[in-house]
Amino acid sequence: TKGKKLSSYNKSEDTIPHINKIKMLGLTVDCTLSFEKHIDIIVRKQAQRLHVLRVMSRANYNHKDLINIYYAYINSIATYASVAFVNIGNTQNYKLQQIHDRAHKLICGEICYNKDCKLQETIKQQRQKSAIKFLEKIEKNQESKINNLLPLKLSTTGKYAEVKRRTTWKCNSFFVFTPSLSNKVS
Repeated sequence: TKGKKLSSYNKSEDTIPHINKIKMLGLTVDCTLSFEKHIDIIVRKQAQRLHVLRVMSRANYNHKDLINIYYAYINSIATYASVAFVNIGNTQNYKLQQIHDRAHKLICGEICYNKDCKLQETIKQQRQKSAIKFLEKIEKNQESKINNLLPLKLSTTGKYAEVKRRTTWKCNSFFVFTPSLSNKVS
């Protein structure tokens, strides 16, 4: 359960110590699977990189170049491996959205009048789109080992069967949340 700490594992002479967090392939995972530490690291990195965007916007780079710089240099940090934390809590999402909003103001000014501006899409919407794309890739690759983790798709509606959730972490997992999200979108 969330917040519950595990003790170390002992088997004969081998001891596997308990750790609070681990970084694997750039993704920091803590023992409660909350991704709070990972989001804090992302926000810190993005805040540092906003300075580059600020300098370039003052140097009168054009709008399109500033957007490309934002997506390549700043937003890419937030979207890397985002399917793992697609359904993070409101507090972590708010932290990520604040950085996005600050960048949007730097690029478009205090108020963005362009209704087609790419930056109008929220960070949460970006994560959800990415998760649905990943879900579709898994679904298409029938030979994939993780394909078996997807819930069944109903032949009558073409939608995923709802999975009974006993714990919060299962509700937030990619394989439960994203099919449910996909059902709502389609």
